[in-house]
Amino acid sequence: MQAVVIEEFGGLDVLRVKTVAVPQPSHEEVLVRVAAVGINPVDWKTRGGAGVAQQVGGMPFILGWDIAGTVEQQGRRVTMFEPGDRVMGMVNFPGGGGGYAEFVVASDTQLVKVPDRISLREAAALPLVALTAWQALFDSAAVKSGDRVLVHAAAGGVGHVAVQLAKWKGAYVIGTASPHNHEFARSLGCDEVYAYGGDDPWTRIEDVKAVIDTVGGETRALSLKKLSRSGTLVTLVTGDSKAGLNSPTRVKKILVKPNQRQLEQIAGLLADGTLKVHTTVVNGLRNLAEAHSLSETRRVRGKIVVTL
Repeated sequence: MQAVVIEEFGGLDVLRVKTVAVPQPSHEEVLVRVAAVGINPVDWKTRGGAGVAQQVGGMPFILGWDIAGTVEQQGRRVTMFEPGDRVMGMVNFPGGGGGYAEFVVASDTQLVKVPDRISLREAAALPLVALTAWQALFDSAAVKSGDRVLVHAAAGGVGHVAVQLAKWKGAYVIGTASPHNHEFARSLGCDEVYAYGGDDPWTRIEDVKAVIDTVGGETRALSLKKLSRSGTLVTLVTGDSKAGLNSPTRVKKILVKPNQRQLEQIAGLLADGTLKVHTTVVNGLRNLAEAHSLSETRRVRGKIVVTL
């Protein structure tokens, strides 16, 4: 099969298309023919030696955690799936992943069926960002109806899903985004939208129950001052600086975890139209470096998906 293999950490040039053996599933695993793979900031951070680079298990390795495709083969103890099923999942995280390939092997507990009428391109965009948003909002910050929630980078991958999930729960959502994305953020459900920056009106906001921090640095430090007495700031960015991280009772640092039950609930929201995912598509594994380059600009609306 064709796969994008990394043999050393570095820039875009370390992403090399190679012919490798098709992986074989164990008794509890599924072999998936990949139709599309989502690109996340953790992908290019790990490519460069940061991110989850220390957990990928040595060289060479194949990146890619957000996948959607069709079951090709299942292990003999797998009962939830059979060949031909359309599936999606965040696979093998935070290990090597393996999704930048024509086939990937994953535990059956990391996959769910793709709802009817949902394309595999849309499905591949969702698992990592949706699980991150879900775990930040509901597991870490315990957001409920009526709470005020501040979502930074509300038009980005995690942000645009977090806005929708918070609204589904009945929260009042305040978002920050670049000015050209304000209308998009409102269409997702933001009740208020502000630009980034330390002098912008969002810095005058008070009494929020939860902050979803996808930016870090000064923004995180300023956001900590916006919390209510019982509020929680959930940060997804911990490597840029220590700003705003000196309040352990009010700040939670999280790394997303696979969770089949949560992903099934998310798939249900996608199926009934409650949750929508915005994608920018790059075609072909040979153009994966282009997808990384685009993601590194941090200016993409929603999620980048590479289709095979």
